[in-house]
Amino acid sequence: MKAAFVLMGMMLGLGAHGLAQKSQPAGSSQWKTMIADDFKHGISINVFNLDGKYVQPPAETGPLTPRLSISCSGKKLGGANIVLGTAIAYGKGPAGSGSHDPKGAPRIRVGMQWDDKKTPDEVWGELTNDGRVVYLDQNQTLKLLTGYPGGPKGAPHGYVDRQSVSVVDALGDRIVMQFDLPKDSAGLEHMCGLETWIKSR
Repeated sequence: MKAAFVLMGMMLGLGAHGLAQKSQPAGSSQWKTMIADDFKHGISINVFNLDGKYVQPPAETGPLTPRLSISCSGKKLGGANIVLGTAIAYGKGPAGSGSHDPKGAPRIRVGMQWDDKKTPDEVWGELTNDGRVVYLDQNQTLKLLTGYPGGPKGAPHGYVDRQSVSVVDALGDRIVMQFDLPKDSAGLEHMCGLETWIKSR
């Protein structure tokens, strides 16, 4: 089922418009929502897209901007895809910038540095074979949204205002993307069943 969220998010995210973005105040952006049907698994997927900007771009981006794409189905969070807007070279094995899990999916270190945080927290994200999309699981997605990984206990956490996401390519070059989290995310909370975990602004 995870593969459906990864593939659907990748297809929808790669359809992002190629317009250059102007800088905007944190929290002033909006989710762009859509519904997609996954006929193979017989489910409908709610997709919440958010365009970002490059702070440190990859060597070749073209006109595309990075995009955060969060997928949900049946009021359950599927995860997030970070669409890079271009293919990046990535290392294989422990000596490179990524390593492989037993199933053979390429993985890459992803740094998250939100608001006034001084140093990034790092997680392992899954990278599509073409090097264009990084997938984050449910807990990693909640950490991206709130600064805290998901769990069954604890009080709801508020959204971060601005999230900087970074990856390092095979050449050792750091790529940094910035996403301003919308002030109105009630639709995301409701459709992804996150009301008890995320506190609305």
